[in-house]
Amino acid sequence: MKGTFDYSLFSPSDAAFLRETAGQVRALVRKATPIVIQIGDRLAAAKERLPHGQFGPYCVDEAGIPIRSAENYMSLAELAKVYPPSLLARLPATAGYKLAENTTPAAVVAAVMSEVAAGRRFKVHEVKRRLAAAKPAESPVLPRRWIALLTGCSMHLIPRTSLRLWRFCGRHRSR
Repeated sequence: MKGTFDYSLFSPSDAAFLRETAGQVRALVRKATPIVIQIGDRLAAAKERLPHGQFGPYCVDEAGIPIRSAENYMSLAELAKVYPPSLLARLPATAGYKLAENTTPAAVVAAVMSEVAAGRRFKVHEVKRRLAAAKPAESPVLPRRWIALLTGCSMHLIPRTSLRLWRFCGRHRSR
């Protein structure tokens, strides 16, 4: 893989060492992804047998991993049922976790994975940018202070939750 890292700043022996190390790390990552997928499969099986609310403590106390890591592993294992682990191994781990999230549009996953299959190497920020572009635009939420000024109401009367805020604004629109 030809990267963009500038090796001209290093001596030839250091540059050769760094290139070789990068290749070794990439090979290890490709080997690690199938293992992470196996871990995710096993955690999913354990979660099915645990009562509600016990999976987090099980992960931390027994498996020795944070709950968020366990969720990432399980999501990646689910994605591996659609795409081969060897293909997922070509992505940075964080990019794989982002693609595996339930909220990720299937079209974005398919597009990224087809590019990966064609040989493209993604960086995490590129995958995040794709996901952000696919996200529907959210309507801006006015701070309670602005709503108080616009409606002439005291700020302490303005609700904090969005549904109640929506109803409040509807009642005070004519002021």
